[in-house]
Amino acid sequence: IITITTYLTFNIAVYFTVPVTVHLIIAIYLTIYFTITIYLTTIVYLTTTVYFIIISTTVYIFSITTTVYFFSITTTIYFIITTTVYFFSITTTIYFIITTTVYFFSITTTVYLTATVYFIIVTTTVYLTTTVYFFIITTTVYFFFITITIYLTTIVYLTTTVYFIIISTTVYIFS
Repeated sequence: IITITTYLTFNIAVYFTVPVTVHLIIAIYLTIYFTITIYLTTIVYLTTTVYFIIISTTVYIFSITTTVYFFSITTTIYFIITTTVYFFSITTTIYFIITTTVYFFSITTTVYLTATVYFIIVTTTVYLTTTVYFFIITTTVYFFFITITIYLTTIVYLTTTVYFIIISTTVYIFS
């Protein structure tokens, strides 16, 4: 439009000196020239714009996709690590509880059995010792009483017999 205006303004002075045919040829040339220029410019502009939109959209989609994939991979790795840590923690806790329970049961059983065995040994020893001492003391006492009884009975019997013989003899002699 600027070019046509400039051309027409420049050529107003010589409008009447140049034949109409030349003006028509120039006008047709300019029309064809500007039509092709505008057409090519529009096509290049639209094509560039479309390609720019396509490239920008592709880059944006790629960026979003990459971000989503990265977030997904990061979340998956975090979930795996967290799950592994929790599993290890729970497994360690369960193992610790079982081990502690087993050790406690083992120690309790050992202490109980040891105490029971010692109690049985001590009780048996005390019982046997007491029984033996009681048997010895009882036997000694019985032996002592039996000895004294036999001794006294023998003395009394012999004394009585001797006195009886003496008295009998005396009575016999006196008689």
